[in-house]
Amino acid sequence: MFSEYSALGIVHKILKMHIKPGDFCIDATSGNGHDSVYLCELAGKEGHLLAMDIQQDAVDSTKKNLEEHGFSEMSEVICISHSNIDKFAEPNSADCIVFNFGWLPGGSHDVFTRAETSIPAIKKSLDILKPGGMLSLCVYYGRNNGYSERDAILEFVSSLPGAQYNVMKCDFLNRPNDPPFPIFIIKDKEYFCRNKLKKNAAKKLFRRVFYHKILTILNFSLKKHLIFIKNVVIYIIRHIILIFKEKKWQKEKNG
Repeated sequence: MFSEYSALGIVHKILKMHIKPGDFCIDATSGNGHDSVYLCELAGKEGHLLAMDIQQDAVDSTKKNLEEHGFSEMSEVICISHSNIDKFAEPNSADCIVFNFGWLPGGSHDVFTRAETSIPAIKKSLDILKPGGMLSLCVYYGRNNGYSERDAILEFVSSLPGAQYNVMKCDFLNRPNDPPFPIFIIKDKEYFCRNKLKKNAAKKLFRRVFYHKILTILNFSLKKHLIFIKNVVIYIIRHIILIFKEKKWQKEKNG
């Protein structure tokens, strides 16, 4: 178990504040499955969990852990890289997405995540999050995997637009030996909902202008055709009148 004020302890406290029964949660680096079980406990039986890991051993551990806690039916566990998260979740669908970057807790430090796949995974996760949804990143660094992934993650999340995302980082200032730290990203609900309303309004305006233009063209075309038909009818009527006059004249002449 981890301590209450470790990086994971703080992550679990924040998750408990955010996740509600019925939520859709994603454990993008499931590891031994402890986070997956905790997410299921928070989301409840009416919720849904998608868990993934690139290591088959981690996937097997997660499945076993979920089964032992009675969460198999509400969860799906797949063996795949977190950079492919968008293949299994729709945009604006998830309430919470959890990552543990670095190595598997309790596992080999020779197997770890890398910036080349972690940054694309974070980018895709931001699209998958619902407005108001939360992304939790717990970053392990140093030792065998060094600092390149940590630095890349910090650079990326620091560049996110402040109007769209609220980014928070928790540092342990008096702990030695490269302590892991959590980062929380909240997708601003007001911004994205307002932006959606603007897009919908723009679509409605486009449709209105488009349909008006089409109707104008059709009306113009119809008027042209009606004028043409009118002229043809007038010509035929005049021609018929001339024929009758011609016949009447011939009849009077012969009579």
